[in-house]
Amino acid sequence: MEMMARKGIAMLLLIALSTVSLFIIITGVIYMSAALELLEERVADIGVVVDSAIDLITTIAQEVRDCAASGDIENSLNVLANSLDEKAAALAAAVAANTLAADEEEDEDPDVVV
Repeated sequence: MEMMARKGIAMLLLIALSTVSLFIIITGVIYMSAALELLEERVADIGVVVDSAIDLITTIAQEVRDCAASGDIENSLNVLANSLDEKAAALAAAVAANTLAADEEEDEDPDVVV
């Protein structure tokens, strides 16, 4: 009888350990899913930035070609320089708007690795 009680206790301990292990695994999967989702969002954001940079470079290249083809090079260069200044200001504003301040970085979830 004592042997059966020991086997029963051992079985209950095994079930409890299995349950805890399963809980840890499920928690890890949930955490990894959230981290993966965040990573996917950031990769998509980078894709948008890359596409915007390609568009900007292509536009600048065409503006240089147009400037070279025009008869009034000095005026065309000034127009091109002004256009570049506007684009640089817009880019600086976008970077500033999407950059966390030092105190905001502390508010992020420290458990999420990015």
